[in-house]
Amino acid sequence: MNILLCDLGSLRKEYNEPLSIEVIAGLLVDLFPSCHVDLKWFIKDETWLNLDEIEKYKIIGVSLNLGTLDRFDALYQAVQRLAEPPLIILGNVIPTFAYESILKTYKDVICIRGEGEFAFSRIVQLVAENNLCLEGLLGISNLAFVDKGDTYTTERCCTDLSNLKLPSRRFCDWLKSNMGIVRIEGSRGCAWGRCRFCSVREKYGTSTWRPFPIDYIIEDLAKLSQAGLLSPYFTDEDFFGNDYLRAEELADAIIDSKSRGHISSEMNFFVSAAVKNITSEECQVALGKLKQAGLREVFVGLEAGSEKQLQRFGKGVNADINIKAVEILSSHGFEIDLGYILFEPFQTFDDLKMNVDYLKKLDAYNYNARPFKKLRIQPHTDLKSDCEQVITSTLNINDLSYSYEFVDSNVREVCRLFEVWETNNKQDIYYLQASTRGEMTRSSDREKMKKVLEGIRKIDLTMLEIIIDYVDKKLPKPNYLETVSFYQEKRDLLVESGLQLREL
Repeated sequence: MNILLCDLGSLRKEYNEPLSIEVIAGLLVDLFPSCHVDLKWFIKDETWLNLDEIEKYKIIGVSLNLGTLDRFDALYQAVQRLAEPPLIILGNVIPTFAYESILKTYKDVICIRGEGEFAFSRIVQLVAENNLCLEGLLGISNLAFVDKGDTYTTERCCTDLSNLKLPSRRFCDWLKSNMGIVRIEGSRGCAWGRCRFCSVREKYGTSTWRPFPIDYIIEDLAKLSQAGLLSPYFTDEDFFGNDYLRAEELADAIIDSKSRGHISSEMNFFVSAAVKNITSEECQVALGKLKQAGLREVFVGLEAGSEKQLQRFGKGVNADINIKAVEILSSHGFEIDLGYILFEPFQTFDDLKMNVDYLKKLDAYNYNARPFKKLRIQPHTDLKSDCEQVITSTLNINDLSYSYEFVDSNVREVCRLFEVWETNNKQDIYYLQASTRGEMTRSSDREKMKKVLEGIRKIDLTMLEIIIDYVDKKLPKPNYLETVSFYQEKRDLLVESGLQLREL
């Protein structure tokens, strides 16, 4: 039996390794050695979509990312033209959070909600046994599907991570030659799990933190190292999960593997950590060991500098603790990246100004990630209930968010003008940002690219202050327009220099 697993990519101009289909492929190859499993990635294989290519498959699994419904629809319409269409199984965020809407349009697909490795393999088994029926599907967890006009959902269940096989890394050479972002998993879930904007509970069916076995991680790192990939990005929502001794054990195992030559001594990696973790003494010991093991960069979600906003977000920390976390990471010599939500519906104009001052205090332009994000209200989150009064639309299935109105008209206008400002060069800047997280032969190249991003972020922060002054009627319109033109030219030049640097 021939099986195709395809990842439809992203609307952003960045090359994130399609780890989900690689993990499923690794399991299928182990469980069904007689099956032939192909992997396609839209970013790399944009021209593969034709009838000659897809008619040989019995099953097509599609990783449906944000913004890619049109790409899936093109695939679906092509499949429907075949005399014997293959079974289509959808996974990733859109089928998880909006399966009801998907099944209204595409009634003959099967949606996997959340983790799909074993659900997918069980469906393959049913097809191989020629026993794909209602009773069989109802015995598989994490599914949503239509049968004879009725929609069925099965119980949610978490994957036993100790039973997974290593990902089938089919894109190593391409990622290496295109400075792609190599991804690896060390855990799933979040030990905190109470941020009100967070969708982790629906993603997995629980917010429970679950670690992968350390031996599994070491073997995966060694496999990447052998392929010449040296800067993996841990995709974990919560790298530590409050288990600092395990983090030390992982660091020791990496150090040992490097000393034995199983992992390159040059391998470095990137993780995401919570403020609550970073500020604990036990975590700081673990950070020291991880530094020795090759930890290069840490992403930390601060989200706001306003105490009222931090409370609304359910972060469980305050602005001072956020700054302390950044200072601790700096003291260890880590590169730092910050998550920040600048605009949200209940924010006052004073809140916005306070957040800008906080970003300046943090020197936020020194970090890769764009700190000027607008809050996304997503389905199946506590925040969705909190914001019912300001939501102005039904769910946008393609990006899994709701439109909303700002309570403060000045905040609304600043957000609108800043979105206009950011539109130019936006995709190129994502491209540069992704490059700083991707594979680079020399660390000096990464530093040069980060300097370009630093200059761009500094201009953006300056423009944000100018827009606030303009909305606050402290700057006449002619002066404002002249200033926008001046800074846009400077920004364009920086972006062009970054693109040139990336091509070298």
